[in-house]
Amino acid sequence: MHIDSDLRYSVKLPHTFLNYLLENGYQFDQGVLCLKLTSGFGSCYCGMTEFKSRESGNSIDIGYEINQYLNIITGEYVHVQRIDVQIPHLIKIQGHRDSFGKIVNLKEQLESLLVSIKVLNSGTDLIAHGPDEPEPFTVIEIQDIEGQPLEWGITVDADVNVDFAPTKETVERERREEQEREEREELERRGYKGPGRKIGGQSICRQAWLDKLQAQADAVKNRHVP
Repeated sequence: MHIDSDLRYSVKLPHTFLNYLLENGYQFDQGVLCLKLTSGFGSCYCGMTEFKSRESGNSIDIGYEINQYLNIITGEYVHVQRIDVQIPHLIKIQGHRDSFGKIVNLKEQLESLLVSIKVLNSGTDLIAHGPDEPEPFTVIEIQDIEGQPLEWGITVDADVNVDFAPTKETVERERREEQEREEREELERRGYKGPGRKIGGQSICRQAWLDKLQAQADAVKNRHVP
């Protein structure tokens, strides 16, 4: 294996792999050559950029994007397996920030990006260009036409639908709001009436109310300690 910083989501294969394919009857009119790479630390799916010359040696060249799944260094070995084309029906993506929804030409950017990648792995983090700054997003799910999840899919010469999940920022905000609502309802069940209200003749804030409940619990516990 050789790490090539100029490569992105595809690999360069040694000339010996071309000989292997020809010996096994592979026909190069079948479209994108799809590969599964497996190391001792992980695996991923990708397409091929080109075959290297004999003089370039027998290494398989990959970029950093593919190596995030394999987690290896130059000189280590990886298992390469040719696999049949797998066409997805739906790709679901999730923006990281709410500003992801402000991208005007998002559809065009996604089409260009997916075509350039060719073979897309589920869980891949990508970058779109927003009006103010780069907008990261994640491919959170790939499905076949029956709605079953896929680990990967080819994104060229395929009619792929794109769905958008709520952004991570939205999900986190809604989670916090739900947690605060549940805490507020629990406090109200225990007698807390909200900030600025009069409880027992004096104003008390939420944290003070919690401290008061904890002090009462500690007092009860201490009375039972022999």
